[in-house]
Amino acid sequence: MSVLNEKLEAIRALCQVFHVLRLEAFGAVASEDFNPSRDIATFVVECDADNARVQYERFFGLLQGLEILLGCRIDLVDYKALQAGKVVQQIPESRMPVYVAAHQS
Repeated sequence: MSVLNEKLEAIRALCQVFHVLRLEAFGAVASEDFNPSRDIATFVVECDADNARVQYERFFGLLQGLEILLGCRIDLVDYKALQAGKVVQQIPESRMPVYVAAHQS
């Protein structure tokens, strides 16, 4: 069982606390042989926020919560930065959905 499957309910609870609209995993964390002691968990996130300060607080709150929960370094990429072309790294099309809010605003 993957780390994501083991911690799925706790991850979803974090997403609700930080008003996440969607969270997707890719790379090592989405595989069965993910090892928190050596691997980095990479996610793409979209948070519901009306202003930059709230966006910042939610993004970094989620980042810290995921680091504590998974016990590893987290790379968190914002969908808006990705769409605006501000993120240079390549994000694979084969992302694994982890959380999608029931009602997106």
